[in-house]
Amino acid sequence: MQNFDNSSGNFGNNTNYYYNVPEFLLKSQKDYIGLLKEENERLKTENRKLQEENKLLKSRQK
Repeated sequence: MQNFDNSSGNFGNNTNYYYNVPEFLLKSQKDYIGLLKEENERLKTENRKLQEENKLLKSRQK
């Protein structure tokens, strides 16, 4: 895991890049990531339910 602060970075080529990302953009991105994680969990749950339903339907066909 790499740690980058919000002011500078050294990316292995002995050149420093300086940047400043506004805090509201970082918060917005973190909020969006949170929403995506929630959606991902919801879809995983839905997928498990559909797989179970599919297994049940296949077993009834036999």
